[in-house]
Amino acid sequence: MRRSAGTIPRIYIPADGTTYWDVPMDATITLPESLLSAIKVREPDLDRFIRRVLAVELYREGRLSLGKAAEVAGVRSKWEMILLLDEKGVPVDYSGEDAEGDLETLREYLGR
Repeated sequence: MRRSAGTIPRIYIPADGTTYWDVPMDATITLPESLLSAIKVREPDLDRFIRRVLAVELYREGRLSLGKAAEVAGVRSKWEMILLLDEKGVPVDYSGEDAEGDLETLREYLGR
């Protein structure tokens, strides 16, 4: 894997003091030429398709949070990710407490 040229890393430091670097990365994989016709995806749509499949599967395995899965999938919000997971038959681990926490964060952000 290599980092995209000219990217600026974003650093996240949560309350526990752990530092996370969020740097976009490119990965190259070799796939059979017959893949596009087998999965019925056009070549220009392949990146989006792979990102979404990867995000859904890693979320299903419990390896990604809902928010990180949404980021990997390239969707605009957790809600859009929930819809994608529902479309794929993946149960969502998102409680009422999670919703309340997100609502409180939104209120703080909006200053209300």
